[in-house]
Amino acid sequence: MTLRAGGAGVSSVTLTARDPAGAAASASFVVRVASRPPEVVSRPADRHAYSGLTFSFDLRPHFRDPDGDRLSFSAVSSDPAAARPSVAGSSLEVLALRPGTPRIELTAADPSGASAWTLFYVEVTVEPFTDPVITARETAVRAVHFAELRIRVEALVRRAGLRRRPWTDPVLSPGTTLVRAAHVSELRGAVDDLRRARGLPVQAWTDPAVVPGRTPVRAVHMRELRDAVIALETGG
Repeated sequence: MTLRAGGAGVSSVTLTARDPAGAAASASFVVRVASRPPEVVSRPADRHAYSGLTFSFDLRPHFRDPDGDRLSFSAVSSDPAAARPSVAGSSLEVLALRPGTPRIELTAADPSGASAWTLFYVEVTVEPFTDPVITARETAVRAVHFAELRIRVEALVRRAGLRRRPWTDPVLSPGTTLVRAAHVSELRGAVDDLRRARGLPVQAWTDPAVVPGRTPVRAVHMRELRDAVIALETGG
């Protein structure tokens, strides 16, 4: 006698033997078929991400279940302060926070609880700015500096679920748009909104009152804004 398992589960099997005279005897036993665990198909490639940004991908191509069971997925980070994973269905999203190289561990489990796991690493760095070092009397504060900060501030505002502030000169064209005190004060206001939303005190600024037409835009203003945005991106 050969039994062929059709899938995981418990079945009762009854055997009956008869002799030529028709007399019979029966015996029963229980067969328990265990679910085969999921398997790793491939390890995800290691990733690089700038702090404050996210990336995502589908986990299904990286696992399979030999029994065809539906898999559930989960993910944990070795350093949640550097990179924070979340899973919705089979989609993994990772939010890069502060510089580091955390390990992201991925697990796929079948309905019986059998599981398989793999991992990958995320290198988190701070996105470089144009003119990384801005020095008074040596580096001119330019439209591109404000445009870069606006992009990063808007990403933080979206993540925090805050209302986006309108910008003076919505399009900052390098070589065409003159930098103005209004550009400084608007970014400061957005940074302070984000800090309040996190329960932090507002930032202390050089020249707290930047007056259009009277206060020149200085290198120190840009340095402070950059530092404040990086601190928000990296959880500071």
